[in-house]
Amino acid sequence: MDEFELIARYLAPLAGEGAFGLKDDAALHHGAVITKDLLVDGVHFRTDDGWAYAARKCLRANISDIVAKGARLDGVFLGLVWPADVKEAEIADFCEGLSGDMAAYGLSLLGGDTTRHRLAGAPLTVSITMTGQPGPRGMIRRDGANLGDALLVTGTIGDGWLGLEALLNGWTDYSGAIDAYLAPQPPTRLASAIAQWASAAIDISDGLLADAGHLAKASGVRLKIKGDQLPWSEDAARWIKGGGERGQLVTGGDDYQTLLTVPSGNVRQLMEAAEAANCRLTVIGGAVEGEPAAFIHAADWQVLGRGGFSHF
Repeated sequence: MDEFELIARYLAPLAGEGAFGLKDDAALHHGAVITKDLLVDGVHFRTDDGWAYAARKCLRANISDIVAKGARLDGVFLGLVWPADVKEAEIADFCEGLSGDMAAYGLSLLGGDTTRHRLAGAPLTVSITMTGQPGPRGMIRRDGANLGDALLVTGTIGDGWLGLEALLNGWTDYSGAIDAYLAPQPPTRLASAIAQWASAAIDISDGLLADAGHLAKASGVRLKIKGDQLPWSEDAARWIKGGGERGQLVTGGDDYQTLLTVPSGNVRQLMEAAEAANCRLTVIGGAVEGEPAAFIHAADWQVLGRGGFSHF
């Protein structure tokens, strides 16, 4: 049983109004967009990379969800379970990283709780609940894509995975990808344009292919991704040129970019908005007829399926 089977079998029956059957990354409750992530050291971030970086990674993972819903960032509830042997200097570093990012993104802390593990070796565990204010059209869900819609993605793909691999293997020539892994850059400047033009959207955390598959299944459309149009960074392009597998870049996860569908007649306006916001945005495919799924196709490679990061 994977994460999604567990949710569908045991938790979805408990879902209330505005939760959309727990099939989206956020809920709409009393007019606010609300999302929650549970992040664990060694699974979603590494305190070995620095406690301040850990805080930023956790916060930005939630920011990515709010942005993909076309919402304006609002407030944060924070839960922290510290390791049994945590040092005050480590707590201070974490809170310094948290404070800097909250100020930079205009977020305020609304409440939460903190405690400490009693079991030796238990990892830092971070629970973040974030709220946002939806645009005039309401929350942009993942189930709104229609046949003929264009498929677009912000930023570049694969740098988070490549950055982690570089850190694990001691590769020093992928500094851009390492930065993307340590401090992802969700496309906050494009949130209002997503709210105005997108028919469906999802943040890319588990990998482009997996999250495209979630959007396709929710919307009941087939998403064709053109492999030769995927946006690579300089580091990712060099990885591919050196023989690296593109499939790893589209399934590795940790991108924290936004994948969205847009009616074909609105693509130009959205692209203009992205240019004005200095946000990279690329048309990578579209919604076509067929079984709901996502697949990547190019002249020399193709990937079909939902491969991506697994939380179980």
